Amino acid sequence: MLQSSNKTPSSLDGILSVNSVKWENGSSFGGSQDSLDSHGDVSDLLPPVLTPNGLKLDGGLHFRQMSSGSISDNGHSAIEEGLVICTTESEILTTQSDQSSSAQSNASLQPKLLRKINSYHSKEDLLRLVSSYHSVLDEINLVTCVYRLARMYSSIRNPAARNRWSMELRNESSFLQLLGAIQGHMLNAQLQLIEKGSFKGLDAQCLSNLIWAMVKLDVSSEPCSPGYEVVQNASPLVMYFLSNSSSQGLANLLWAYSKMTVPLMDVMMMIVAEMANRLHSVESMTQFDAQALSNSIWALAHMRSKPAELDTIAGIPGLTIHFMFGITECASNMLNGLRTRSDLTHMQASMQQAEKRFSCQALVNICWSLSSMLGADCVQLPNINSLFMSIRAEAMVRLRATSTALQLKQAWALRAQGGFNEQALSNIVYAFDRATLLDRDLLQAVYAVASMRLEASTQAGLRPAFKSQELCTLLRAAQTNIAQPWEFLNKLCDAIAANPHMIDSWSAAERGELQRAVALLDVYRTTLALQQLKLAQQLQLQQQQLYSPANALAAQLSSLSLAGHFGLQPGLPQLLGQQQPGHMLYPSTLNLGGGGDLLQHLQMMSMPRPGAF
Repeated sequence: MLQSSNKTPSSLDGILSVNSVKWENGSSFGGSQDSLDSHGDVSDLLPPVLTPNGLKLDGGLHFRQMSSGSISDNGHSAIEEGLVICTTESEILTTQSDQSSSAQSNASLQPKLLRKINSYHSKEDLLRLVSSYHSVLDEINLVTCVYRLARMYSSIRNPAARNRWSMELRNESSFLQLLGAIQGHMLNAQLQLIEKGSFKGLDAQCLSNLIWAMVKLDVSSEPCSPGYEVVQNASPLVMYFLSNSSSQGLANLLWAYSKMTVPLMDVMMMIVAEMANRLHSVESMTQFDAQALSNSIWALAHMRSKPAELDTIAGIPGLTIHFMFGITECASNMLNGLRTRSDLTHMQASMQQAEKRFSCQALVNICWSLSSMLGADCVQLPNINSLFMSIRAEAMVRLRATSTALQLKQAWALRAQGGFNEQALSNIVYAFDRATLLDRDLLQAVYAVASMRLEASTQAGLRPAFKSQELCTLLRAAQTNIAQPWEFLNKLCDAIAANPHMIDSWSAAERGELQRAVALLDVYRTTLALQQLKLAQQLQLQQQQLYSPANALAAQLSSLSLAGHFGLQPGLPQLLGQQQPGHMLYPSTLNLGGGGDLLQHLQMMSMPRPGAF
């Protein structure tokens, strides 16, 4: 088991200071952690008087914190609104009785509030409840509110609608109240951990859900954002609970931290160390599902750091590769248990079962992540190379099944998540190419499915679901001569002709990739036309021998007519023959079925505009 000699899961680095405490008359006492340590309690500033119950009465005034753990509107610590001033000993005894009654009432209220929170399906309803009850919601319910909002946001598919929803949420004062309340509970828990060595109200699952939700809502990406402070203050508690976290919770945490603009790398590598130990344990390795493996290795690859650099951050030499080997072993065991079938009789049921156990997305994301971090070294490591071969075998079965289902127009394959979708097609090509393991059969199968998906969207009058980056990955592979991309390129040209604005947002580099691919297709078309012309001429020469010399001129004229039919001009065969190796021919025209001259259009788009610098 790998262990770090200089870090413990209960590390509490970077704890923030306690917020200010308000007096009843509105004035405030600004207390940093240092000032509280030196003065003890706010009441220590006044002459102490001891009450019968052992509490301090300072100059006739007694300060207590309400058991409900109330949180102020501006999100300060529970100390802030939890102070009640008592003037007599009898009032103190009455207050203690009220405190016990209030605690019982508050405890019975929380399950009712939780049911109400889970019943809401709109942010407006949920935020209205937060606005009314944020001062009495406990930690679990506060986190559940954020988690519910994140689930609502994740269910929105339309990009414009997502942006609008997110903007509205950020501008809601009740959402800021919610973050402030959570922030107060995080600080209070940290203080309890320092003073008592433990804290109540929060657990590993609650903290995992909180971090995931804050990142999913995209309110914690910037260091100056309120959400970032919540994540930062929750992180010491996350480390405290690492050993008690579920395997799925660890994977969610690792994914969430990696999505932050400024990731907390120390926390991430402590999670990696905990996961690595579990992945190599026979008892706990089965607790990880395929999605957890995929999210975890993707999170590490997303850091774009070399294994040695990550090991330095963790302070544990060899940790990163140890973690990778654990992911590899678990994934290999899962794939060996799959029995995916592509025959028509059992295809749909088999694919649905395989998708549940090991989704196409998880399949390709694992090899994408490993190849991103190791590159060609994947071939040199036997266990990782073996995993790639297992993934390839499973991918070929699913690609054939997806191709068949698309031909039969089966609903499960037409859906965005059915079989190999656009993202999965791109990722598997990138992964195997980077690992130097891309072969003809795999790439040809990918092109076949990609062609069908392009054709289906064109026929339906829809814009292709491929993103520009995904298409460019397939276009770059077309230049490798590993497989024949002609059908895919033809379908792509048809899609662009039907949706010319689909490339308006492409970058100059992406348009250049498309231009090279279209030029390659144009050369192929020209070469194919020349071959067909040559074959036709040979047939005519054979027939010529049956004709009299008087008909020779007519045969030659017929040959010229064939050249015109294939769109060739005199001298073009010689031009092709004179083309130097490594130089690609760029014909001036390319007929795309009414779509116009795409190649010329791309060349025009790449030219600088008048007055541009």
